[in-house]
Amino acid sequence: GCSSPAEVGITPWPFLKHFSTHLPGGNYGEIPDDKDMQAILKGEVAGGYEINCLACHNADRSQDQSDAALQAVLQNYKWVPTGSCGFAEVKGAVVSLPELFDPELDEIPITVSYDKGRFNQANEVFIDIVRRPPANRCYFCHSTQDIARAG
Repeated sequence: GCSSPAEVGITPWPFLKHFSTHLPGGNYGEIPDDKDMQAILKGEVAGGYEINCLACHNADRSQDQSDAALQAVLQNYKWVPTGSCGFAEVKGAVVSLPELFDPELDEIPITVSYDKGRFNQANEVFIDIVRRPPANRCYFCHSTQDIARAG
């Protein structure tokens, strides 16, 4: 059967640490963790893991869900859509911040750089949003791999 994270005693921050690579964001990713001080401080930097609509609805071939999963593993939750969109690169990792990191006193070591060639003269970028996602967008989350056969 299925259980909610709360039913098995897991709070939002540990849930995201374990399962965020399998989520498009939203729901438990947007619930603040008010029980763990470390989660509160890191959560201020990591941001909420909002739903990433581009994961399914960006028809551009440069949309990369592997990069989305990497940003999730690094606990860079608010940068997941940026890091996977295909025209930006995110460097740094919330997961590697020291335990006593204070976002009000310490510089946040996350940087974003953009592919300037993707922007027009008005500094706008075209994102090919589609109403019906192409089937190949589904496979990252909705496929399986036989580990025994993969060798």
